[in-house]
Amino acid sequence: MIEFRTFGVAALMGTDGEECRSVLERPKLLGLLSFLAGSKPHGYQRRDTLLSQFWPDVDQDRDYDLVIIGEWMPITIFIQEDGIFQKLTNEGNGLDKSAGWWYSIATSDIDKDGDMDLVAGNLGLNYKYKASEKEPFEVYAGDFDQNNRRDIIFAYYQDGKQYPVVDRVDLISAIPDLKSKFPKNDPFSVATLQDIFEDTILAKAARLEAYNFASAYIENLGDGNFRIKPLGNLAQLSSQNATLIEDVDQDGYMDIIMAGNNYASEAETIRNDAGIGILLKGDGTGNFKTIPFPESGLYADGDIKSMEWLKTPSGKILVCARNNDFIKFIRVNQKKLLAEVH
Repeated sequence: MIEFRTFGVAALMGTDGEECRSVLERPKLLGLLSFLAGSKPHGYQRRDTLLSQFWPDVDQDRDYDLVIIGEWMPITIFIQEDGIFQKLTNEGNGLDKSAGWWYSIATSDIDKDGDMDLVAGNLGLNYKYKASEKEPFEVYAGDFDQNNRRDIIFAYYQDGKQYPVVDRVDLISAIPDLKSKFPKNDPFSVATLQDIFEDTILAKAARLEAYNFASAYIENLGDGNFRIKPLGNLAQLSSQNATLIEDVDQDGYMDIIMAGNNYASEAETIRNDAGIGILLKGDGTGNFKTIPFPESGLYADGDIKSMEWLKTPSGKILVCARNNDFIKFIRVNQKKLLAEVH
């Protein structure tokens, strides 16, 4: 149990000057922000891309631990020992190459072995950007043209060579000095990142890697070890921004509901919009069967950013918050399936 006390009126303001009511109304999230602001856990560094967190008891010692995910970062776990959070080293524990673009996370004892497992939503495998352990997707940030301004360059691998994602026109608009080096498109089209920039310049730039873009079930093996298991193909069609674990059909086994999409992308990149929500039926052993829309009734389209259950006298309703759109309500009906509330 976490006890969080405030003296006086609690207020939390965003950068726009507006009060962050969504945070103030969630005691666990408010407690986390206060903890990170008031103390620095060993191994924690501030990241603007930190997106999701919660307080499971990972090591079964009856106190709360901390799991942090986000873009360009691995699944990061802090174990609480005597009130002090210590970062769990990812070396050799199954999470060492888990850096991705993580957007959501949920926890439950899915395989019924007594410890808490994780389910995490990632960018998906149906997007322009690809990543693997051998050929990660990377970003460089540095002053490449020595004008005291930081430039950002995405880079990908193909056949062992690294290339910039951006095309010649956009790169030259950001770094005009490259126009003399690449006056035409043909030489630029085959130029690697190392052909464009000197090794000394790249070495000075900040660099982050992503090795895994698959949404996944993360099995807790005990003793600080985990196994990442990518979910089925339909769960990889788009980014999964919201993840819930619930025994939807009441068969005694936990199921997974995920939804997402991402409509905010640069002009030359198609938006990530193939998802309509997904129901994954669990069997109690860590395996999941994908239930398609005609059978599940789950149709959660749009740019979904969050989902929560709403309890009503007539049963549970799934509330889907969509960016720049109406909130969507989906009910679990008597057949233990999902149907949109009109």
